[in-house]
Amino acid sequence: MDPVSLVVGALAVGLSETVTSAVQDAYAGLRDALVRKLSRDRGEDGAAEQAVQALEVQAADPESLRTSVSAAGLATDEQILAAAQRVLQAADPAGARVGKYVVDLREAKAVQVGDNPTMTVNF
Repeated sequence: MDPVSLVVGALAVGLSETVTSAVQDAYAGLRDALVRKLSRDRGEDGAAEQAVQALEVQAADPESLRTSVSAAGLATDEQILAAAQRVLQAADPAGARVGKYVVDLREAKAVQVGDNPTMTVNF
């Protein structure tokens, strides 16, 4: 799973109305990590909280959310990626056991990870 998909998936799962308390707790950790990252980037907690709320609203539109997560640099922050993995692990323990939510793209170029992806690469 690529880092952007990891964060987007965790946001979508965490906002679902049918999550367990373990997923809710993991999502609270992800949300806190997002606020911390955006506070550092934007310089104030209020703006960061509003930005996270905007991301949560975008969860209904995955492509828009992917664009926002990518543009904000959220998928490059190790704390956010770890928190997102915890959300998905809590939501899908079987997938976590087989490594579905492991992201390691060191020195990767034109990598595609995930279920049913398509890609065009021009170097």
